[in-house]
Amino acid sequence: MAAICQPIIFGNSLSDMGNAWALRGDAAFPYPPHWRGRRCDGPLRVEHLAEALGLPPQENSLAGGTNHAYGGARPGEGLSVKGMPNLLRQVEGFLCSSAAAEALVVLRAGANDYLDAPPSPAVDEAMNLHLLAAVEWLAEAACSGLWCPASCPRVSARSACRGSGSPSAGASTS
Repeated sequence: MAAICQPIIFGNSLSDMGNAWALRGDAAFPYPPHWRGRRCDGPLRVEHLAEALGLPPQENSLAGGTNHAYGGARPGEGLSVKGMPNLLRQVEGFLCSSAAAEALVVLRAGANDYLDAPPSPAVDEAMNLHLLAAVEWLAEAACSGLWCPASCPRVSARSACRGSGSPSAGASTS
């Protein structure tokens, strides 16, 4: 693999560096914490990764950067229930506009699916098929450096988030 020149990020709020906020303002994340247009209280793991690899700071794609993640995104096609581009739409949009053979591509999505439906084998399978499709599309486009960190919370955490009634329950601080 060639030297990595930039990270290219796709996913949900665990990786979103301001796209959702740029698209919808405070309506994107109505409850704190918010830090620099993100649904978090500090830098994200993808930012720490880029720094550790000696890569330049990232920007969200709506500001011309390579971070295509949107808070509220699901792994599937189209738009999420919050009107954010889902993972496959993020990847499609990127592939239509550019290629990145010398990039580290990060895919991180899936946990939001459990906010829409109880955990089940069918939800797991659909989520995994969407993630696999995104990986295959990127591999076919000669993106050689792919990283897909596990991002789904434990089942007990998912149940607690959905049943608590608290708008900030389960907020990510990654």
